[in-house]
Amino acid sequence: RTGDVVRLAKQIRAHRGLFSIHIRNEGLGVFEAVKEAIDVARQAEVRLDIIHLKIADQKYWGQMDKVIRLINDARADGIDVQANVYPYTRGNNNLKSIVPPWAHEGGEKRMLERLASSETRERIIADAENGLDGWYNHYTAVGKDWSRMLISGEHKYKGLTMDRVFALRGTESNKLADMLDMLIEHEGGISAVFAHHDEPDMLLALKQPWCSVGSDGSAYAVNGPLRQGNPHPRNFGTFPRLLGHYVRERKELSLEAAVQKVTSLNAAKIGLTDRGMIAVGMKADLVLFDPKAIIDRAQYTAPFQYPEGIHYVIVNGEVTLDNGRHIGTVAGRVLRGPKLDEN
Repeated sequence: RTGDVVRLAKQIRAHRGLFSIHIRNEGLGVFEAVKEAIDVARQAEVRLDIIHLKIADQKYWGQMDKVIRLINDARADGIDVQANVYPYTRGNNNLKSIVPPWAHEGGEKRMLERLASSETRERIIADAENGLDGWYNHYTAVGKDWSRMLISGEHKYKGLTMDRVFALRGTESNKLADMLDMLIEHEGGISAVFAHHDEPDMLLALKQPWCSVGSDGSAYAVNGPLRQGNPHPRNFGTFPRLLGHYVRERKELSLEAAVQKVTSLNAAKIGLTDRGMIAVGMKADLVLFDPKAIIDRAQYTAPFQYPEGIHYVIVNGEVTLDNGRHIGTVAGRVLRGPKLDEN
């Protein structure tokens, strides 16, 4: 509830923190959700950062300017509203996000019981097909197109789009029912990538001076125990994609603006005063890359590929990547914002 969120945000204000939030609805309710987040920031008097700003339903594609107008109006009123994006048009979630909210009540065990029960199964399928007021339904968000859903978790179908999965399973009709069977077979959760937002919208948000870039990634590697599933390529390619594809190849923004969006703008948001810029007294976190060569190689169906064009990485003053080769240095530290007020 909004009131509960306001109370939480006021606690954050007491600790001088940034209120960073995934808005309630990124699909057909995106405008109302942005307004709600801004209203919370206004009432609680906190800074606001909207995570992964997007319009994730094709019915509203092309309307990012309306979202930007809401944010700019709030900023003009003195509310410090910012946002971030990742430079891709697909997001990571779970196939069970197609199951309506009421069927999740009580936890995963109860959800699985409802998926298997003839009394609730047909209702779940109907709600997934038709949607519910206020529910961000990933299936309708991607235009009910199974080719725009890709299995990304550790699963025998990993790396395949759902239309190919159904072909392998011999599913000719009632694909929603078969998807519920898959969730039952996999005990309720299958990580998936959804092609649900539009590149022009993403770029319009990216170009705003208050919008930074983040990967929303996890710790993966191309081999060893950190190679798991078929994850979103943003885990390997976010920043090289920004610098190589959108700066050098597409010329969507300047190199200087892009670097600022991945360094000092992010550091400033969370109050890191000793990182994010090259200056005397700052921590020596440095990346030496070739602006004429840097590029991402990770793909949705082949994500385990490191980028090219990065020659040296220095972490806390220690060389970690030497001429493109990781030399085993472990110099990273947990980064924390300003010290919390004990009172």
